Amino acid sequence: MGTTLTVSLAGVFSDADSDTLTITASSDDETVATVAVASDASSLTVTGVAAGTARLPGIYTLGVQRLRRVEPRWDDPPILLSAVHRLRGVMEKGLPDASEGAFLGGRWRPERAWEADAAVADGAVRRVLVLGDIHNRHGVLDAALTEAQRQDCDALVSVGDFWLQDCSWDARRRTRSTGDPSTSWTPLMRLAMAAPLPILVIDGNHEAWPCLTDYALRADVARARAAGRPLHLGGTLWWADRGSTWTWSGRRCGALGGAVSPDKFITKLAPHRWPDHEAPGRDDLRRLLTNAPDGLDVLFCHDAPAAVAGLKGLPPALIPDWILAECREVRGLLQDAVERTGPQVVFHGHWHQTNHAHIGDGPTEVFGLNRDGKPGSVAVLDLRHFGAAATTLS
Repeated sequence: MGTTLTVSLAGVFSDADSDTLTITASSDDETVATVAVASDASSLTVTGVAAGTARLPGIYTLGVQRLRRVEPRWDDPPILLSAVHRLRGVMEKGLPDASEGAFLGGRWRPERAWEADAAVADGAVRRVLVLGDIHNRHGVLDAALTEAQRQDCDALVSVGDFWLQDCSWDARRRTRSTGDPSTSWTPLMRLAMAAPLPILVIDGNHEAWPCLTDYALRADVARARAAGRPLHLGGTLWWADRGSTWTWSGRRCGALGGAVSPDKFITKLAPHRWPDHEAPGRDDLRRLLTNAPDGLDVLFCHDAPAAVAGLKGLPPALIPDWILAECREVRGLLQDAVERTGPQVVFHGHWHQTNHAHIGDGPTEVFGLNRDGKPGSVAVLDLRHFGAAATTLS
């Protein structure tokens, strides 16, 4: 017997360029309906669909993506983690109230130091949702935030390829083409800066690096960076730049982000690749070691340490030798970081797959996260119970 499916369209049309859009409602990869909807519509109602499909509505439009069910694919249960089996909040909920003026006309600014924010203080963060690459998909972040709250998490950590971007980069592009600089935040940034809990991003190779490098060169940001702690970008959003460290629930945490883009030789991708900034170097490792003289308990990075085997990316035959050499150098750098800081747990993304490995002579466990809300793209780290049995989640 059929039922009625009603999907809220709040916020969906906020960045629309036309008065009518095609909306596809779907569930479990089965299309329910595809219809044209006027931009002033508040909801989409479809009748006669199967009863089961009404439970998991989704919208595909304006880059809004429904998250698939997330099933962990680690070979054995992680000791320190609770794997998230599914992400709820499977459709776009509309963006939070984050006006342009609230963030200095589309530019990041360090409103406060890490040590001055009670929300990221040592005793305030006990459980962390760790998120894999999302590549500017704000619908994925929206669902991950919903899951973080459901899992009673106090913060969300992205392991990179988040697509950090303020309006300085977009303004340069639009000024050249139209003469009218943009001061509008991207939907992802608006959501991240007005989230219900702190978001800490470890940079990946796919960030808007002109924005980050310009930001780091500001005098006030450079002074904040000298403290060796993550940098505030605005609202609830923080950047754990390479070599920064912090403490949560007594656990020493550190960041060593960045990676080589193996596809940077493709000419059409050049405008979105910044090879001079995307990969970590020896100076970043030295900064990490300086900021973590007593070692680390948790290391968040984007690429995987060299000792992690079995990772599958682009076929090596398709990648120039000089890029392969750069990739090996970065992974060797991360391996060096693991050996010299001795973390119990390492998280990484970049490879767009789920993996779990024990490396080194010590008890270092490495967890690789999948991308874009796919299976294995999130996990929950309980910082209070290192060594405790994993919790089974429904």
